[in-house]
Amino acid sequence: MKILWLENYRRALKYNRWLHIEFVKELARQSEVCLYGPQLEQYFPELVPILYEENMPFKEIVEILEIDVIVIHSKDAVFDEYHPKKLFGGNEGKCWIAEDFAKVNVPKVCLEVDYHYETDDKWYQKMGIDLILQRHCSQSLRQQTVPMKWLPFSVDANLFKSNPGIDRKRKICFAGTSYCKRKDTYRYRERASEILLGKGLIDVFARFEKTGDKYIACLQEYVSHLSGNSKFDLSVGKNFEIMSSGSVLLTNKFSGIDTLFPPGSYCVYKDDGSDIVNKARRIIDDRRFRDEIVLKGRKCIIERHTHTIRAEQLISILKEIL
Repeated sequence: MKILWLENYRRALKYNRWLHIEFVKELARQSEVCLYGPQLEQYFPELVPILYEENMPFKEIVEILEIDVIVIHSKDAVFDEYHPKKLFGGNEGKCWIAEDFAKVNVPKVCLEVDYHYETDDKWYQKMGIDLILQRHCSQSLRQQTVPMKWLPFSVDANLFKSNPGIDRKRKICFAGTSYCKRKDTYRYRERASEILLGKGLIDVFARFEKTGDKYIACLQEYVSHLSGNSKFDLSVGKNFEIMSSGSVLLTNKFSGIDTLFPPGSYCVYKDDGSDIVNKARRIIDDRRFRDEIVLKGRKCIIERHTHTIRAEQLISILKEIL
């Protein structure tokens, strides 16, 4: 099976490239993947057999490369600037794919990351998408016109792992974007963070450099890391990275959590943060409790949520629609 993967070069530069680009690289180890999109040859020359050319008909691309299936790596990947309706009132940027895309006679799948910003699936219908694979459980339940399935995030467990040379700090840590431009989006973790800050139980680090190397080191440096649901009810990739790195995942509930992770592999706090201090202190003070969670969490990741496993699942889904 030969996959044409439409990608945005910006993912190659972002701090969360491991969540997106490293997954694509793993997929390329299991199947034949051809990346296509502006400027990609600068970052992945080995995966770019044909250079991007504005308005080049997709019929030609498919015939030249003998493509079996096309995957768009989220709507964001095929726009110069992604302006979803919920945020910008429908003022979308320029889509760089040629006009004949919808008419090309091969199956088309969209692996969607930010569908919670979309009000409907009209764009996906217009593009001739046969299946939307949602990264977030809550979005897979919307079931509009285009069929949907849930394909959760995954993690490179060889990169995100414990560092035995580090004596972890007995404190909770939050690593990521402290404050979102869209007010109240991450209300639960912000409330929990403020409560823990008041008790001196948490260190907060803002968004990391684009290289992201400090992010991995941070996940290896503390006994536990704070995460949390958003107002869009998301199953974020950070959760997998925390658990894989040997840190206790401290989060509130979100759709799909019981399916993703078995009991005892993470620690849950209430949405209002009323129990966050007691939960945090037990993680910090009770090593046996903490170690059991970490062991179960890492085991869950290795057995169910590595990039290798998720790539196998994606290939199986693509074969089904073929």
